[in-house]
Amino acid sequence: MINIIKKLSDEINKKRVNQYLFFMIASILTVLFMGYYFGTFDQVVHIPSLKKLADPTLYPDDKYLELSKYHYSYFWYFFVPFYRLHILEISMFITHLITVYLTYYALYKLSKTLFNSPLASFFSTVVFIIPHIGFAGFPVFEFSLLNRTFVLPFLLLAIDF
Repeated sequence: MINIIKKLSDEINKKRVNQYLFFMIASILTVLFMGYYFGTFDQVVHIPSLKKLADPTLYPDDKYLELSKYHYSYFWYFFVPFYRLHILEISMFITHLITVYLTYYALYKLSKTLFNSPLASFFSTVVFIIPHIGFAGFPVFEFSLLNRTFVLPFLLLAIDF
């Protein structure tokens, strides 16, 4: 069994196309395991703020949404044009898929740098496919797009840089 896994990890490591396909399969499996939900969890706060940002006439005199002017993240500003085009849900799902894919790429690349072993890189990617709780009690991959999950692949790539 270990020889088969080693051979598979070597094949994935040989060609970038194999790596990209591996990340795509891992991403799809992760989204299938976790599911994807729009407008839940932290998005309960972010989506109404985004809508008010796109259309200031919404939610008049709502003092809570006035606080979004002082929000610490500019991440949601990117989605204002997609909301105006009525494709917010689709654009956020596609961004979520790309984020999961890039996170697998970054995990693989970082483990390749740290361990210089195709087998270690393979396992460092595979262990994240099945959902589990990560640091601070949050899963590494969420069931919706959040600014903290969006930034994760870039942080991992920065560590590898």
